[in-house]
Amino acid sequence: MINKPTVGDVYQLITTEVKVIDENAPKKDVIDVLLSGSNTANYVYVVNALG
Repeated sequence: MINKPTVGDVYQLITTEVKVIDENAPKKDVIDVLLSGSNTANYVYVVNALG
């Protein structure tokens, strides 16, 4: 029997950490940002100035 996911199970998958990177960053840095942190991200915001 498969257990139904609880709200707590789903909440643990949600991240509120915003991932940003400078528009001139090399591709390797983009990959590093995507894979950093406790959860991997499917997206990263590219900005024209960090600061």
